[in-house]
Amino acid sequence: MTWSDVDFHKRFIKIDHQLIYELDENDERRFQVTDPKTIKSIRKVPLSMRVLQALKMQKKQMQKAGLLENHTVDGHSGFVFLREDGQLLNAGRLDLLIHRIVYECNARKIANAIKTDTEPELLPNISTHILRHTACTRMAEKGMDQRTLQEIMGHQNLALTMKVYNHVDEKRMRDEMDKLDAVRNVSKDIENDNNGNMFKVS
Repeated sequence: MTWSDVDFHKRFIKIDHQLIYELDENDERRFQVTDPKTIKSIRKVPLSMRVLQALKMQKKQMQKAGLLENHTVDGHSGFVFLREDGQLLNAGRLDLLIHRIVYECNARKIANAIKTDTEPELLPNISTHILRHTACTRMAEKGMDQRTLQEIMGHQNLALTMKVYNHVDEKRMRDEMDKLDAVRNVSKDIENDNNGNMFKVS
């Protein structure tokens, strides 16, 4: 993602390319910009206010460090996320960083569990793809419109969105059933009868 892909005014991110680190036509490994996997992957994703603020902070920090104008790859420049040494960041490297965070957190949990003679609650293996699953599931749990969710995820069809990402657990089923109770409470509101008198319906 480059800064030209971020629309701070309309609060959207444009997705129309991907950065990969693979062998080129000369069998040399380098960063390349390619088209997304499918046509449906080309899309605009709306930004929540929290993400918008995080991106504004990121841009401010990069501007202060003189890193806004950075690498140029196949005509794309000004990448939003870089490594600590200023080099480009690819998905594989990001997964390694996440795995390191999980490992260090679990190591502390295990050490604390040994001291307190308790069972540690360890974090599972986490990757960028798992974070994508989680984000989609959370949006679905909050009642996001299914077609909107499909567009945000860039899926070819709605069935894929529902089958692969829209996980249902016991808590979610309980929450959905509780909505029925909420509807029943609403039905007890006061209404007018034919004579203009007020009465409650059960």
